[in-house]
Amino acid sequence: MALHEEKLNEFFNGRAFLWIVSIALALGSWVAMLTGRFSSPEEGVGLYFAFPDILVEDPRVSLAVNLACLGGIAALLVLLNKLFNFVRAFTFVFSSMFLLLELASPLSSARLGVGTLMALLLVGGVFLLFSQYMQRGNSQRSIFLVMAVLSLCTLFHFAFIFLIPVFFVGFLYVRAMSFKGFVAMLLGLVTPLWIGVGFRLIDPLAYQHANVAAIWAARDFSSLPIDILTAVVTAVVTIVFTVINLMTVLNYRLQTRVYNAFFVVLSVLAVAAMAVDFNNIIDYLPILNLCLAIQVAHLFTTIASSRRYLLIVVLMVASLTSYALQTFS
Repeated sequence: MALHEEKLNEFFNGRAFLWIVSIALALGSWVAMLTGRFSSPEEGVGLYFAFPDILVEDPRVSLAVNLACLGGIAALLVLLNKLFNFVRAFTFVFSSMFLLLELASPLSSARLGVGTLMALLLVGGVFLLFSQYMQRGNSQRSIFLVMAVLSLCTLFHFAFIFLIPVFFVGFLYVRAMSFKGFVAMLLGLVTPLWIGVGFRLIDPLAYQHANVAAIWAARDFSSLPIDILTAVVTAVVTIVFTVINLMTVLNYRLQTRVYNAFFVVLSVLAVAAMAVDFNNIIDYLPILNLCLAIQVAHLFTTIASSRRYLLIVVLMVASLTSYALQTFS
């Protein structure tokens, strides 16, 4: 019996399960797209511009591009851990779990939205962030680039603002922030606006602002839709798993602890952003899914029990239930 359980653990830990989840995500998202429930555009507002959350008008193209981005995030996670070893075991669990958790929310997986783009941008930025560990002397270019890209994105959608303090704290954690780095950060933040004003694409006095009071006043809390409930449960489980993994991570060497501290900060700020920007809660869900997937990988690879596969099974059942309720109910 124990031998069969270890084979199950190896299966869930390996590449084959990742491919199965990838196929399930593609098929499930395609079915969700066919229902027509997840294709209505929702306007996204930035500091100076606005664009729809669905960035491609054709639902089939939007689905294909979104799946390509999600697949890219999963592949980059594997490469990220291979380079920086923040999960101290070779595993595909975090990529498998990320895709599985995305399947749980068709609103996020069946169309190309801001949430997917933020998650993709985040993973790309983490490569730069982690590579600057203890590099105060020559981190200015990376800091400038990350902040300039984020600043540019906030011109089109407010949700990207939350990534600015995430990376600021991140560069502090990896000990890459110096006075010159702080100046580079400020220059990165103002450069997109400066260029826009210089080319007369932006009127600096015509900025927009998010009305947080209106967001909460417009929300009816008497009944929570299943997609919102999924996001809330994901936030709670992420926090619980992070606390459970805390003692294990504290025993790692300093550099690995710093890398994982960044994901803890990311989780906390993502939950805070979801609470403040409640109407756009789904926009932050892919990043929270990414954080939860990493915590699941920590837990799965450090549990001594031969029945740790049950953790994956429970998450599979929960994700498929969420998907079915949102797609078919």
